[in-house]
Amino acid sequence: MRAEGKLTGDHIARELNMHQRTVSRHLIRAKLSRQRDIDPRDEEPPRKYEYSALGDMVHLDIKTVRNYHEEGIRDEKNVNRYKSANKGAGTQCLHVAVDDHSRYASVSVMADETAESVTKHLIDTYQDYASRGTKIKSILTYNETLAK
Repeated sequence: MRAEGKLTGDHIARELNMHQRTVSRHLIRAKLSRQRDIDPRDEEPPRKYEYSALGDMVHLDIKTVRNYHEEGIRDEKNVNRYKSANKGAGTQCLHVAVDDHSRYASVSVMADETAESVTKHLIDTYQDYASRGTKIKSILTYNETLAK
């Protein structure tokens, strides 16, 4: 009933006048409990790529993280205490460059994500790779700051 009619376990249980858990156990044993088991999609597999050498593709990204003045003060009963103790703590931006081939990562901590900060991190990344004897051939980023 599940494979042919594509009925759910609840519908089968009602149809056969059985407990839903009993039907569920039988469907699990028969490997028919999930929708994808009875109706596999004919989609293309995801296109995975990996460049063959160090420096062929470097991914740049920025992650903004919050600074805390005090640790461990979050209290579910008194949420205002959490907000007032960390007033003015601010944020920092982690500028990250990851090589696609080796997964070598270069991280810079900066105060913002302005074009100047991104450019400085990019120059630092180029210098880091050059010091290792590697030339960066292409860069991938999802941030608009490089375009500014």
